[in-house]
Amino acid sequence: LSRAYGIANRYGGHLEVQSAPGRGTTVVLSLPVFRPGEQVAAPAHALRPRGDLGAANRAIRIGPAHLFGTPAGSTASAPTSREGHLTMAAVDALVRALEQLCDTFEPGHGARVADLARALAERLGLDAEERERVWLGGLLHDVGKLMLSPELLRKPGALTPTEFEEVKRHPLHGGEILGAAEGLREITEMVLHHHERIDGNGYPDGLGGDDIPLAAQIIAIAEAYDSMCSKAAYRAELPHEQALEELLGGIGTFFDERLVRRFAEGLN
Repeated sequence: LSRAYGIANRYGGHLEVQSAPGRGTTVVLSLPVFRPGEQVAAPAHALRPRGDLGAANRAIRIGPAHLFGTPAGSTASAPTSREGHLTMAAVDALVRALEQLCDTFEPGHGARVADLARALAERLGLDAEERERVWLGGLLHDVGKLMLSPELLRKPGALTPTEFEEVKRHPLHGGEILGAAEGLREITEMVLHHHERIDGNGYPDGLGGDDIPLAAQIIAIAEAYDSMCSKAAYRAELPHEQALEELLGGIGTFFDERLVRRFAEGLN
């Protein structure tokens, strides 16, 4: 589902997912096909085993649906869950806003963090439902930056102490945004605490060790790695090998050793 979402988001497409107990999951991905003077939607269908979305027995729709409507020739029924539709529509709107207004790094940072976090969650043995929550938390980990000035986030030089204190508030802002959306409250804690440190010197609450939610620790590692490997307004990207060395160097201060080593195993 997360890969299909990434394709829909990248190419301006439309994703429908219909899941029901005992019936499996139907995924319909529609992408724009450009011809002289027209734009049409081309559906692609995939039937996936039931349970693949965990307990997400609902229909959701992702993407600029107003451009496409129901794909021509689609056999999927219309979404039946207004709540699911609105939740994923909100996610899509937040991701697009972050990409356009606030992303300090190269386009797709949130999606890359989401995929890396989910891969680590899988290596750690988390179940499918929890992996999807981690993926969603990774996708929206920086949503609180919507409350900050884009000029501040894209400043090419070093931040002043006052500016850095302002940037450090983005996890709190993220918690406020997600906590206000009923369908997104379950990822609030992982977004709120993804800048905590294993030694207790992180923010916003100074949590340490096992007091930091596992999902937040997973997202922190994925976010740190992709940030280092991405070009930013204030620095060039690092090679994979150097970024991995930095992660390993953060064991015991920033990150839990077991999680970093499992992450490194996955990359290698």
